[in-house]
Amino acid sequence: MESEVYITLVTRITDGQPALRIMGSNEANAATAFRHLENLMVQIEGRFFEVQTLNVCLDGIGGQVALLKYDNGANELTGFSPKLQWPKGPGPKQRNATVDQSMLAGLMGDDRLILIERQIARSLNGIRRQKKVFSMNVHLGLFVLTKGIPGGMRAFSHNDFLRMMENTDGGIEAFVTRASGQERGSFDIRPRLTSAGNFLTPVGEASGDLAKVRPVYRGKFILENSLEPGRNYLLQVEFRIDEEGDVTQLPAKWSEFEAGKILPTQFLDVNLVDLADGRACHFGLEGTIPIVEALVPVHLQAFSDSITLYRHVAEVLRHDTPFLYWLPYRNMNIKQVTLERVFTYQIRNTGFLVEASHTTVGGLGWWWSVDVRHSDWPMHLVQLEKLKPGREANWSDAVKLFFPDDGMTCYTTLVDLVSEGGSGPSAGLRLFVNKLICLSNILARRSVTVDGQPQFSTYPPVGLLDL
Repeated sequence: MESEVYITLVTRITDGQPALRIMGSNEANAATAFRHLENLMVQIEGRFFEVQTLNVCLDGIGGQVALLKYDNGANELTGFSPKLQWPKGPGPKQRNATVDQSMLAGLMGDDRLILIERQIARSLNGIRRQKKVFSMNVHLGLFVLTKGIPGGMRAFSHNDFLRMMENTDGGIEAFVTRASGQERGSFDIRPRLTSAGNFLTPVGEASGDLAKVRPVYRGKFILENSLEPGRNYLLQVEFRIDEEGDVTQLPAKWSEFEAGKILPTQFLDVNLVDLADGRACHFGLEGTIPIVEALVPVHLQAFSDSITLYRHVAEVLRHDTPFLYWLPYRNMNIKQVTLERVFTYQIRNTGFLVEASHTTVGGLGWWWSVDVRHSDWPMHLVQLEKLKPGREANWSDAVKLFFPDDGMTCYTTLVDLVSEGGSGPSAGLRLFVNKLICLSNILARRSVTVDGQPQFSTYPPVGLLDL
């Protein structure tokens, strides 16, 4: 037929190597088939995508970097958390009490921001042809070094530490804790956020009482089907309780892990480290394999349907009682359960969302974590869940799409997403990093000044908020 295109395997006469021949009576259809085949080859290559870790420290601060012993309390993950320290007496002081707005540009130079942008672009372009359920966010926690510290040293000059971190061949290994800081157990991080009314708002509102934001109650279950050993599924359920006390359950989300694994595949690993208090912002992008719910084994679906919310437990922060209940079923193993009370706020005049989660994994203690994402990221990434072979996500410039110049959405400020090839970093990424620094200040309870003059008498910082 006129619309048909044929792809055959042939041997080249010139060198005897195998090749593919595309034939069709319609030149446009043949050209389309060539593009799809080219995308399919890149898609196959993408299965061997290797994550490159990038550690970047904020600039503009001197002092000595001390490595403080870190222990997560369970004697499982240990290491050293770097933190700036200053000697007593006259001289430069630690940035633990005051930050001036004029310091902000100096804290993140263009050269370092470009490194982050290139790494993000590499990852986003690396997944645009992969069919997976992707999740992207930036997580705030403590930065912990686990390997690559030379000679057992426990103190460095600021410049020497930066050189060590930037040496990609130095064997540095690190992670960012899920907990937002050293605080665990009963410590409630929400007051630090709800007092930041000039930085955060309730989602979708120009103003409002942040203390009245209601959480989503989320459960994540890693399930193994005993009838298919090594095949592990990820189930996510969510519940909401409205002001009248009515409970609403959102549709369950299913996906599965690579064979034999119980962790998502990682596609981005960038750590933006603030040595002033040892915190870091971890840029992460992870993926699991999409699966239609109808193809999930029946007994796993029945388990999902049995999950219910204990409303009277969920509405009160407790540290020993799970707020979800479920029934056990045969032929399945529950490998891990994560429960989260997720309070979501919006960064003022942007589309960036801040999620403060009261979390427990396996019932082994509760902690608070903080994540940031853009409200449009799920919309962009969902294209990949139903991607057909040979197709790709419709992203012309991924960085501009995911980090719009005005922080709202690319459609409010950009008509043409094609990169202009400028040498400087993206304005949208610069804005996003500025907001992350502001949020870090909120969590660390630092004051902010403009030209040395205090901008407020009580927390939170004002001087950085309108950037």
